[in-house]
Amino acid sequence: MNWFYLFLIGYGLYKTFWENAEEPNNYTTLPDSPEEAITYAPSDKISEYEIFAQEEKQKAEWEVKRREEESERLRQETKTLSGLKRIKPENFEFAVGSLFLARGYKVFITPRSGDRGIDLVATQQNKKTAIQCKRYNKNIIPEHMVREFYGSFVGNFDNGIFVTSSTFSPAARDWAKQRKGLRLIDGEELAKLMITHNPRIIRNFQKWQY
Repeated sequence: MNWFYLFLIGYGLYKTFWENAEEPNNYTTLPDSPEEAITYAPSDKISEYEIFAQEEKQKAEWEVKRREEESERLRQETKTLSGLKRIKPENFEFAVGSLFLARGYKVFITPRSGDRGIDLVATQQNKKTAIQCKRYNKNIIPEHMVREFYGSFVGNFDNGIFVTSSTFSPAARDWAKQRKGLRLIDGEELAKLMITHNPRIIRNFQKWQY
């Protein structure tokens, strides 16, 4: 009888060994107790990677959608004078740059420091245009600011355009009329141009190298 029991035990061990040998890719975590042993198949890991990749893809798609919605909001705001006065100064520059891009210019943005009062540079037919952008709500652009801008581009650029969401003082307008190659665009004219050309607002302009 003892031999019979030994035979059964030996057969059970033999069967268990060969069943495990047929699935060499399975692996088992070390349990705190025998009851906590959990076996994972490689397919489980593949599924985890697929879920992670899908989540990352969704995040990227949501970010693209968010940026598109933000650009469309900005686009609509820039088509009104009140919207032009309300947007952030950096967005005002992007809006002006996008407008000139829609008008057939190649547009560059200048470095934040040492720009000498020039925010954008637009080129067309081998001519360089310096552009200064001032997003003001109520402040009126005085004559001395126009004179300073003129001094920053004359001799280095073919012409210059001062763009603001506000307006210019009578003295500034009179002074600009006497200067060749200088143009002033106030908020009302800018809003009309934005409605006419309806540019897609972009932010990734190339850097201008002096």
